[in-house]
Amino acid sequence: MPGFFKWYDVKFQPQNTILTLDYPVLKDLSSYSGIYKIYEYLRCLSWEQDFLAGLPEDYVLDVLRTSHPAYRDSMENLCEILFAVVIKHILANKPLSERIWEKRDLLLVKSVFAENDAPKIQRHLRYGVRSFLEQHYENSGELFTYLAESMGDILIRLKAAAENSSVLF
Repeated sequence: MPGFFKWYDVKFQPQNTILTLDYPVLKDLSSYSGIYKIYEYLRCLSWEQDFLAGLPEDYVLDVLRTSHPAYRDSMENLCEILFAVVIKHILANKPLSERIWEKRDLLLVKSVFAENDAPKIQRHLRYGVRSFLEQHYENSGELFTYLAESMGDILIRLKAAAENSSVLF
């Protein structure tokens, strides 16, 4: 990234330039503009690459091929797709190495949503995600902060999927 900013010249006011960045990231960048937005965008992409690189390649490809067959052309955030699957594993207390989802796994996740309110699930999940990241990643604090931005949305989708026995399971 430092090379990107090598030719930054404040006289052109790049910090005031409005940008649209097509690939969605998990952080809301609407309060940034210009060079600041580019910098934050690159940081987000770096965290996503760190997260994805920490997962086994065959696991990533298996998840993407199964859940999003057109993932190569998709405008969906690939990190979020994989993070949702990790969250699903955490909720079911299921190791990532167990890739086949059985009815009992769905019932376990359904019971988590049925027996707990949203704040309790969120606390449990924050603890589980933090533990997962600490076990698998160096400098997991920034990565956790970044990924945590999407936890609420992912939980809502997983709750709806579990309640409706959706394809997410």
